[in-house]
Amino acid sequence: MKTCPVCEKHFSSFEDVVGIGDKYFHEECIEIIPVKYCAYIPGDYEEGFLGEFEEGDKSWASNLMDEGDFIKEEQYEVTYLECSGKIGTLKTFGISEDDVNQKVMEFPFVDDVKNVEKVG
Repeated sequence: MKTCPVCEKHFSSFEDVVGIGDKYFHEECIEIIPVKYCAYIPGDYEEGFLGEFEEGDKSWASNLMDEGDFIKEEQYEVTYLECSGKIGTLKTFGISEDDVNQKVMEFPFVDDVKNVEKVG
């Protein structure tokens, strides 16, 4: 009979067991950390499987690609009027003042954009 290398107890027929290589472990005896993701085209889980990737494969385009392979954005500071009547400010990224203005106007708490200014 096989035993779990961690707790050294025998396996029962209906216990949750994890096989790693040629060894078996009780699921509750080990820590399981997900390291891969599956990517699908949204809504198409039959034909839309794109592949697997790991956590380290996710990042900003500027970290993963060469310059010229992505749109270069700049940071802007925005002054806006909240729906409550208060004035607020935030920093965000965009390709132009118009782009940032459009993005910020989509926020549900923004009533009007007062000023968009490039930072730096």
